[in-house]
Amino acid sequence: MSDSIILAGFSNLELVDFHYHIEWESWKDSFIDLSAKKGEKTRRLRFNGVSNLKIQEGFSGSLSGMLVVDISARQWDSSRIEVQNIEQDPGITFFAHSMEIINDT
Repeated sequence: MSDSIILAGFSNLELVDFHYHIEWESWKDSFIDLSAKKGEKTRRLRFNGVSNLKIQEGFSGSLSGMLVVDISARQWDSSRIEVQNIEQDPGITFFAHSMEIINDT
């Protein structure tokens, strides 16, 4: 089984805003808003139904190793998206039910 990359292109983008909302009664209502910027380029994403968030110790805000991967072929009820860190430097990883691109300019 090969998962396909939905979104890469985070090279040289730095994390400028990160909000994680936990809904204790329903994981489906938990979300992450993530904003990254490099010069005039801004990317803002919302991940819905977030689980298994891991922020590695020493994470500096660099997103260059971040990939958003479609894992729907795994047929998990709660997760269709995986955010991976493919660099050796500390990063962030998590699973999500869905993703929206709010802004990509």
